Formats: sequence, structure tokens, C-alpha cells
Amino acid sequence: MNSVLADLKFINIDSLILHEPTEPIRLNKVATLLEKEGVIRNPLMATPIEDNKYLILMELTGLQL
Repeated sequence: MNSVLADLKFINIDSLILHEPTEPIRLNKVATLLEKEGVIRNPLMATPIEDNKYLILMELTGLQL
């Protein structure tokens, strides 16, 4: 198993902190694809910053798992 997969975990949405504003057009594209395909193709990468809080760093676009 790939070591990246071994470290993946689900995080409560209330624990996420954005580092930049949400882009409505991009958000709508992601939401539409999620509804249509039922999967997230570019998961978010986050890093812990304090107790139960995580800073979203980026989408994992193009990552080969």
C-alpha cells in the first residue's frame, strides 16, 4: 500500500481553516462533479495547526495514489 494512503484520514469540517477565500466558480465545478460522479477527484490536503484544527493547504490535483 502506498504510504500516502496509510496516512489519510477524515477530518470534521468544523476543524478546517481556509488559508484563502473560496472561489465560487471553482466550488460549483467541484460540487457538480461530486454530485455527478460520487467521488472527489482532487482531495484537499491539510496540516494540523493546533488541537483539532487543520489548515487547508491545497487540492491534490494530479496526485497519483
